[in-house]
Amino acid sequence: MVKNSFTRCVANSTFASQTPLALCRTGDSEKYSRVLAEVENFCMNSALTIRGRTIDGWKTRDPMCEIERNYESSSCICNQYGHIMEINHIRSFCAVARAGSFTRAAEELGIAQPSLSQQIRTLEKKIGTPLFERLGRSVRLTPFGEALREPALSILQQVTMAENSLANLREGVCGRLRVGVIPTILPYLIAPRIGEFLKAFPDVDLQLIEDATPRLVEQLQSGDLDIAVTGLPVKNLDIICSELFREPLFLAVAEHHPLARKPVVDLRDLGDEPFLLLKEGHCLRDSVLMACTRAKADLRSIFETNQLESIFQLIKSGFGVTLVPEMASSHAVGCMLVPLRGSNSRRIGYLRARRHVVTKPMRELTSWLRTITGAFVPEPHSR
Repeated sequence: MVKNSFTRCVANSTFASQTPLALCRTGDSEKYSRVLAEVENFCMNSALTIRGRTIDGWKTRDPMCEIERNYESSSCICNQYGHIMEINHIRSFCAVARAGSFTRAAEELGIAQPSLSQQIRTLEKKIGTPLFERLGRSVRLTPFGEALREPALSILQQVTMAENSLANLREGVCGRLRVGVIPTILPYLIAPRIGEFLKAFPDVDLQLIEDATPRLVEQLQSGDLDIAVTGLPVKNLDIICSELFREPLFLAVAEHHPLARKPVVDLRDLGDEPFLLLKEGHCLRDSVLMACTRAKADLRSIFETNQLESIFQLIKSGFGVTLVPEMASSHAVGCMLVPLRGSNSRRIGYLRARRHVVTKPMRELTSWLRTITGAFVPEPHSR
């Protein structure tokens, strides 16, 4: 009975923002943990079925309309205690847990912070216990929040799988496509060319998110993203990585710097140079540190930021040096990019969640990415 209701709920996940999904609370923590385990088991093991048939076996002239008509009223499962958890509450909970802050989570979800706080309070009231410890501007999960996190992520993954399975039944390339891109790729590679993709596929509802790799990976796992374009490697068993190309790194210095006129620079000769780096979590930072490690070069970092543009402005003023990707050369105004001795590059690719169904828009986007990166020609090295 519960499993059939659960599959009805997932089958109707086209209406995910309104669909409630049940979890229960009890006064007994052992029972509560057992119920959470059962919900997670349903998420992991229940097949998406409609009237006893899998999606692949469904035969109808217009399956999407038939699915929506038959299951519009079956939007939730209720346990014996009658407590219901809505999908948007689950999504909000996972966003706050991921961001560690109500402010950042509200920005990520595109809603007002008071609205997000109210959703979390409603969720905590239904469960009967706090899920977060409020620590000034940040939050951390309580033991009950920790217990809920993995089942909640599994639920969101199942919702995304159901939505993608249903979307693939539609004719043509259409529907929502959520793409995350790291800050050292979006303005240089994607933004100047994304109009080409939108023109080719006008029925795709493209949503772009810019963030550092760790948070993009978390959003892939939770089903909040379909594709992420990042630096590689990304070591996560839940994520499939596909390399697109390898891009050379260059030394960026001020135009009046003594190294600006050299034809090539050895990283081992930069021991006395003050380095400017992106903060931890950025793929480019990892690529720079790896290049220095391979060359057995000492690095003296004096400044860290989340903005590559800030680094360019400081270099222009003579305040340090750094390594930058070739595609960023058009933004390095007032700087000189000097080739490095040896093979120093970063790997660029796209990521997707292993368990998620690949939709038509996802396939077209990855094909488009391979086309533009194959023909990618950076700007001249000096500006």
